[in-house]
Amino acid sequence: MPRIDQEDIVTALEEDRPVEFIDATTMDNVLVPVRWRPIAASGDPAERAAIARSLWNSDFVELVPNFAAALDEQLADVRVCLLREECVLVYAAAGVDEPWVVWIGWDPSAARDVTPPLWDGVSGPVRTFLRDVHAGYTAEDWESYGLLSPRQMRTFATEAGFPDGIPGWDKDVEATRMLRLGKTYSGVTYWVSPDLPSDKVVVTYEGDFDIEDLAPELDKLLSYRIV
Repeated sequence: MPRIDQEDIVTALEEDRPVEFIDATTMDNVLVPVRWRPIAASGDPAERAAIARSLWNSDFVELVPNFAAALDEQLADVRVCLLREECVLVYAAAGVDEPWVVWIGWDPSAARDVTPPLWDGVSGPVRTFLRDVHAGYTAEDWESYGLLSPRQMRTFATEAGFPDGIPGWDKDVEATRMLRLGKTYSGVTYWVSPDLPSDKVVVTYEGDFDIEDLAPELDKLLSYRIV
């Protein structure tokens, strides 16, 4: 496992606000989710990473085999942190184009009472992950290279500023029936729809609109920075 320190994690997070690391000496002062308390209590990065990964639902892991394998190999640490006044897990891994990349995993209880529009269009394993593992799992910009929080999910039409429908829309899936799942820094965006099979995803980029298989696209989205 590669070695990383707290300063490296703070640098990768690119936060302009303080990042507080929660450990055995401080976790009783913070509302740390029960399943995360062993992570906060551990002084061993490998053990912290193993505990965090053990919480992931297996059917989601099966959707993203390349990412799961790369993450397990390159994951340097998982820390419980207070970030923007929220308790989160920060996963830090060795990157391909930069020394360290991070994902932020939110407490599932943070969005358990939030049901975004078109929620039935999200595949079962992804819904389970968002409800039981992390209510959003993204890069440091809070929206890329992972799964958006249900709190941030919007339809394509709403994102475009036409929540009731985009004039002249001529694609295969109605814009009001596409829910944003994730994106890359460059603007490749992933959408699901209850009008498509649950194993399909709409991929858009600069006007292109393609219906693809969900599993390989999701695997690719998560893997960009470490494979």
